[in-house]
Amino acid sequence: MTSKLTSRIAMTAAGVLAAATLPVFASAAPPSIPLLPDLDFGSLFPDTPPAGEAKLCDFTFAQPGGPTRTESVEVSVASAGEGKTKYVFRTQSVTVSPYTQAAAVTWANLDTGLSGGGYDSRTEAQISAGRTEITPPVQVVGKGRITVVASVSNVAGNATSYDDCTGEYTAS
Repeated sequence: MTSKLTSRIAMTAAGVLAAATLPVFASAAPPSIPLLPDLDFGSLFPDTPPAGEAKLCDFTFAQPGGPTRTESVEVSVASAGEGKTKYVFRTQSVTVSPYTQAAAVTWANLDTGLSGGGYDSRTEAQISAGRTEITPPVQVVGKGRITVVASVSNVAGNATSYDDCTGEYTAS
C-alpha cells in the first residue's frame, strides 16, 4: 500500500483554524474530517436580525475621510401594524473619527401603485466605532409587494460617501 502526504487547512472568518499533514492511502478512503459549519464570509453581521425582523439587504461603503476603510450596513424590515413597516439600519463601523450618517428608504407598493419615503424618511445619527442603529419613521406602505431602495449618506468634514441597496418583501 502506497501513501502520500497531503496538507489540509481549515479556514474561518478570523483566519486559519488548523493546519495538518494527513496520510492518504491509495487503497483506502481519505480520512474523515469534520466540516466547519456554513459560514457567511461576506457578512460582518454574524447574528440574525432580532425576532420579528427580516433582513432586507446589506452593503458596504467607503468611510468618509478614510476612503481606504469600509463600513457595513445591514437593513432589516419589521411589521409595525397592518400595512405599516419599520426599517432598521445597522451600521458596523471601525472608524477612529466619528461621522454623521443619514439613512433613508424610498419604497413602492407594486400591487397598489403607492410610493413614499425618500427625504421624508431621512434620519441622522452620529457614527463611531462599533454598531449603531438608525430607525427612520414608520412607513405606511399598505398591503402587497413592496420594493425598497435603502440608502445612507455619510459626512465627515468636507468628505462624503454614499451607497444603497435594494430589496423586496410582502407587507400584510
